[in-house]
Amino acid sequence: MAQAAAAARKAGVPVSTLLLGTAGGVVNQRLRVAGSSQTFVQTTQVPAEPAALKQLAAGSGGVAFDAATQAQGLAAVEAGLGQRLVHERRLREVTAGVTAAALVLILTGAALSSFWSCSCQVPGSTIMSIRAWVGMRKWCWQLVQTRRFESRSAS
Repeated sequence: MAQAAAAARKAGVPVSTLLLGTAGGVVNQRLRVAGSSQTFVQTTQVPAEPAALKQLAAGSGGVAFDAATQAQGLAAVEAGLGQRLVHERRLREVTAGVTAAALVLILTGAALSSFWSCSCQVPGSTIMSIRAWVGMRKWCWQLVQTRRFESRSAS
């Protein structure tokens, strides 16, 4: 406790303490037994330590309060804190982060698109493309021959 008080004093932070509870304070906690539906109550002693709190407050330059007897002291602590608290509103530049996220999404989309377009080509699809091209070429050749025949018969 003395080390914490010395560190607070060195940093210029007075620590005010507030004593809540009693010397005979306890906490009852219902716990479940692992692997079972049974429960039991664990009682833990949590006595207040006014001497330790006073030592911390005195060593750091703060004030020790007892909630049961010094309720008006809480208002003084709150007023003192209000003078020490600083609220500062700062704007942050987020363009770089948003741009990086957009770039990641674009690259991911491009990679997935490439993957999907390649996965659709089964080995036979190249043969089918060649057959379609040959069929189109034959159709065009027949069309040209038909026109030649029509032009000869018209003359």
